Amino acid sequence: MGKKAKKRGFIEKIRDRAFRKTSEVAVHTVKKSLRIPIVPTYFGLAYIGTLIVLFLWVANHQINLGYAFVFMLAVLGIFTATITASNLAEIEINCLTSSNVFCGEQAVFNLAVKAKNRTASFFIKNNFDRVECENLLPDEKKILLLRQNTSTRGRLKLQPLEIATTIPLDLFISWNWFLLKGEIIVYPKPDGNLPLPYNYQGEENKDEQLKFNSLGEEELDSLRQYRQGDSLSRVAWKQSARTGDLLVKQFSGELNSEEVVLDYDKAEGSVEERLSQLAKWIIEAEELKLTYAIKLPNYSSPLAQGKSHYHHCLTQLALF
Repeated sequence: MGKKAKKRGFIEKIRDRAFRKTSEVAVHTVKKSLRIPIVPTYFGLAYIGTLIVLFLWVANHQINLGYAFVFMLAVLGIFTATITASNLAEIEINCLTSSNVFCGEQAVFNLAVKAKNRTASFFIKNNFDRVECENLLPDEKKILLLRQNTSTRGRLKLQPLEIATTIPLDLFISWNWFLLKGEIIVYPKPDGNLPLPYNYQGEENKDEQLKFNSLGEEELDSLRQYRQGDSLSRVAWKQSARTGDLLVKQFSGELNSEEVVLDYDKAEGSVEERLSQLAKWIIEAEELKLTYAIKLPNYSSPLAQGKSHYHHCLTQLALF
């Protein structure tokens, strides 16, 4: 038998009900202070309890200065509550473009916050993270990085958020719940034991291609990392000794990259295992600067290379 579900608290139920009636917005503006909920903190409840005890003690002993002292503390508490509520008023929050991640990594959402009329200090949180923003000046804009866990590939939306403050004395807490439009793509976790399935061109074919393209003139174009199957006669030993990496000479007449098709059917295992293997192959092909394409049951990409193609292929895997 599975574990019993954890019983949800009264506040969590109210919060969930509030979100069911809330729609996603591109930019959220906190309401004016008179419309923001505010309640005492535990410290605030202790403060109010102390005032009640003091009042009863003063009333019992009929101490006039005691009445003035209790009244002064009560006014301080009311003034503090007013500052707490007004601290959140008319703050603007929106989600900027955020980077895609691999499954298992933490997603980082970029939140832009701006205070309109007054200096503000507050925090924003979700179920995974909490970020503080202190002394946000009027018309100043700050970027807050809010993290969110990932467990499955695909589209990941920004979770419901809460902005709150206990400024200035932690006697009261004022908050606002909202939903922002924000989304990233979670790529499959790169994993698998199969080698990258690219066809290596032998040295004879490379020499023929070199002579055909350069008309017999072999000009050194660049150095690249050694790959399995490269001839040792083409290793740049001096440069390799200086860098500590095994480098191979590449001439101007040679083809700059091999072409490789990363086929879903050539991977092994379940759907998720195949997608993880393809993700690993894409990373390896990009690191080797190969021209590559992916072939899925419902999609085939063109042969290309570069960061744009890299992210395009991984996105296709994530949405498969």
